[in-house]
Amino acid sequence: MNSLEEILARDEDELLTGWLQAQVAAGVRREDLIAEEVLRRECSGLLRAFRDAIAQDHSGDITGPAWQSMRETLTTLSGTRAHQGFSPVEVATFMFTLKQPIERRLRQALGRSPERLLEDVQLTNALLDRIGLLTVAAAQKVREAIIVRQREEMI
Repeated sequence: MNSLEEILARDEDELLTGWLQAQVAAGVRREDLIAEEVLRRECSGLLRAFRDAIAQDHSGDITGPAWQSMRETLTTLSGTRAHQGFSPVEVATFMFTLKQPIERRLRQALGRSPERLLEDVQLTNALLDRIGLLTVAAAQKVREAIIVRQREEMI
């Protein structure tokens, strides 16, 4: 078990709280579009999916079979968010804000081992960057479908 996997398993509640706070700080917490309890439930589910995927494959490649459930969850969430009125940038930023609480916990756990800390932070950043890009693509695809449908309705 690597440090990222350990933190995701051991510190889920703290990560969830930190992630929700980071969303507020980044300005992507949209109370007008999503209820607090729904957001909390979605974030908790994503943390579990992330933990399960990283437990099976921590190579940094999210295209593998271990990441299938995470990709499906993200695609569904991105589509839902697009229908709710979130922009693709807001959806990606939603995922990027998870970096802050994870990196904070990694620093606490590995502060005395700078090489391991650097490796785990780089892995975390690479994974969440790829995940963020996946959410942008999925949200954009749904937004384009909405535009096409609206255009057809106008004709």
